[in-house]
Amino acid sequence: MAEFTDPQKEFVRLRKIEAELALEKGRRNKLEAELKKKNEELKEERRRRVELERELVEIERELEREEGARRKELEGIRKKLVAERDEHMGAEEKIEAEEHEIEGVESVVEDRIKKDIGKLMKEKARIEDMINLARSKYPRKGS
Repeated sequence: MAEFTDPQKEFVRLRKIEAELALEKGRRNKLEAELKKKNEELKEERRRRVELERELVEIERELEREEGARRKELEGIRKKLVAERDEHMGAEEKIEAEEHEIEGVESVVEDRIKKDIGKLMKEKARIEDMINLARSKYPRKGS
């Protein structure tokens, strides 16, 4: 048994369904537009991220180059300071060696002077002895 439906009610029901479909279609279109917009924003964000990552890599490379250059510069400065220190130490050692040599020469000279003084004292004593001997052999006439 087929139910008899009122065409007017059926028409109203159909219009109601069509209106709901139109609303759903509008919501769907709106959501699709939002999705498309979000996808575009996401693509733009990804593009920016890739660009920023490239910039970051370039900055890191530049920093590594600068760090390497600074290391080389610091190593050069360190080598220069070590060379200056070694040169200074060499100069100090040279001065100490010269001082030691001078002390050695002074010691030799002092020894020679002492020896010469000793010889002169002996010579003086010998001359005094000769004078005394001469005085004793040949006394002065008024004494």
